Amino acid sequence: MRFSSVKRIIKPSSRMRLTVIVGALAVISILSACAGEVGPEGAQGPIGPQGAEGPKGPIGPTGAKGEPGPKGDTGATGPQGPAGNTSGVTAGSGLSLDGDTLSVDFDGSGSADSVAHSDHNHDLDYYAQSVVDAAIAAAKNWTALSDVPAGFADGVDQDALGGLSCSEGQSAIYSNGSWVCGVGSGSGSGSSNLIVALSTKIQDTVAPGQDVEMVVGVDGLPLAAYYNRNTRRLTTTHCTSSDCSTFNTYEHTSAGNAGEHLDLAIGLDGRPMISMYDNTSNPGGTVEFDLKFLRCGEIECKTSTTVTVDESADVGQYNAVAVRPNGLPVIAYRDFTNKELKFAFCKDVNCATSDIASVDTVNDPTHTDMIVGFDGLPLITYRDAASTSLHVAHCTNEKCTASTLTTVDSAVDTGAYVNITVGSDGLPIMAYHDVSGDSLKVAHCSVVDCSSSTVTVVDNSGSSGEWPAVVIPSDGLPLILFNDKFRTALRLVKCSTSTCSSFLSRLVVSDEVVGRKNTAVITSDGLPVILYENLDTESLIVHKCANSLCTDYAN
Repeated sequence: MRFSSVKRIIKPSSRMRLTVIVGALAVISILSACAGEVGPEGAQGPIGPQGAEGPKGPIGPTGAKGEPGPKGDTGATGPQGPAGNTSGVTAGSGLSLDGDTLSVDFDGSGSADSVAHSDHNHDLDYYAQSVVDAAIAAAKNWTALSDVPAGFADGVDQDALGGLSCSEGQSAIYSNGSWVCGVGSGSGSGSSNLIVALSTKIQDTVAPGQDVEMVVGVDGLPLAAYYNRNTRRLTTTHCTSSDCSTFNTYEHTSAGNAGEHLDLAIGLDGRPMISMYDNTSNPGGTVEFDLKFLRCGEIECKTSTTVTVDESADVGQYNAVAVRPNGLPVIAYRDFTNKELKFAFCKDVNCATSDIASVDTVNDPTHTDMIVGFDGLPLITYRDAASTSLHVAHCTNEKCTASTLTTVDSAVDTGAYVNITVGSDGLPIMAYHDVSGDSLKVAHCSVVDCSSSTVTVVDNSGSSGEWPAVVIPSDGLPLILFNDKFRTALRLVKCSTSTCSSFLSRLVVSDEVVGRKNTAVITSDGLPVILYENLDTESLIVHKCANSLCTDYAN
């Protein structure tokens, strides 16, 4: 049976086309779902060829100048110039020319090497013999002299010392403007001491306040400031002689009743300035408790003006004033209410405006003193009321808003009546009373801020050391005056070194109860002058030493 071939063409329908598309998508989805993880990154291909050179950048800055090169060799000497000659040179009057030599003839046998005019006549500069003889003849006749002082015009010798007739043990003492017989401060053996110390009472029954201060003014004369408890007035005494045998005293009503605690300094214009504590009781029952500042109207301090510096609390006890190099005052003082050390930076010479800073808020300051040190910055020394130890605060800026605090002596109950000054070596030195040891101590700072120091006991003779006053005489060796309570006397220590590591000690005044509230200065003649209280009479005495050691020359 034969079959014939048959070709059949099937045309897809729309349903078939949809089926195919869906199937294809399904295959693609399956393939995608079955794809593996991304393979690792292939190796970096080779570096391509270098690109074309970019445009030229701006010129950089000039480099530093190089070091100079070495000095070159000295050049050859030039040819010598033509020889000189005297052609056309002639010798003037008094000179002679011989070849190349010009000469002058010196007449006489002297050794002068300069020439004077021949008409120079020294004889005109001298008195003639006849004039000299006439002057000698006139000098023999008292009445022929001219301009004779009134005390000599009568030709009578008015020697006051020659008219004195002193008893055994007495000597001639110059007191209150005249020579009298009296007992000097030294112990004699019957011989007369014609040159002795001079003591002058400048105030009687004054009952002075806590502080008695004295400085040397720009006129070279001592000036004292103190509080009179009887009149309740700040008082100043201006000496009109270096020994204060003559003086003028002024009360200052501008201060009100302030001045129980005070300190004294001299401004650059020569006018004294005084810091004061005012504890005035008002009629209404209130009390001031303020820090005040008085500025004198003249160098003698006859008049004054007073301003209140701080009235924020009970402030102003144990104050100390110093003058900065620019002439403006600064004041350190106690804030009794807050038990801290405060500092007033005055913005003008009258201290009408000021900046107040707290310097030590831990230690409660008493017995405060202050100097402007060799570095031009304030240095404050004070005794802590609680620990009774001695401290210093060195301001690191002029307003004392920052400072370095150091304990100088941590002994129990020390640092009373501390007095500080700048020594001849430029370093601070202070003297104070050690209460527990009943002795006088000296602390010499090793650096200007007193962060290190050496402490020496300089007198432990028995109940001594209160109210020390330290001064630096012309020899640069400290001199300290203080109270000897056991002997009720004024005593002296003379240091043999600038640090007072060795010293001598002696009594200066031992009459009555003296040597309290001492202050001292060195006057222009180089001699010590001491101001102290006589407790028996409640008076103030100025003692002018006869020499640098306060001994009588004749002893």
